[in-house]
Amino acid sequence: MARRSPLYRWLLANHQKFAAVIDKADGLFRWQDIAAGFAAEGLTDTNGNPPSAATAKATWERVTKAIESRKLRKKKQIGHPRPPAAGIVQPVPSSFQTSAPPRRTSYEFKLASLKKHPAEEKP
Repeated sequence: MARRSPLYRWLLANHQKFAAVIDKADGLFRWQDIAAGFAAEGLTDTNGNPPSAATAKATWERVTKAIESRKLRKKKQIGHPRPPAAGIVQPVPSSFQTSAPPRRTSYEFKLASLKKHPAEEKP
């Protein structure tokens, strides 16, 4: 994974709050002013320099895209499960189960002792 700047990490951690500020401003802001605010807080780009307006905007867009990708991946994971393939046995509903004895859940294991090879035995 690529090294992330302090600015990127801050925007990632504060995405919701910063998005609310951006939405509330309704386009009436300048990235130059935002970049100056980030610099005043000590946030830097990957080279340790104060972020420019272009860097601040591009970093915000990358963070937003990364968060959207995460949400999409989670949605796909949680989404609709695939139906079982043909021929796979499905669990039997509890109403159909018989009164079979319970399964054995613990097992005792013992190490076997090996016999010596005839060549190793002393005459």
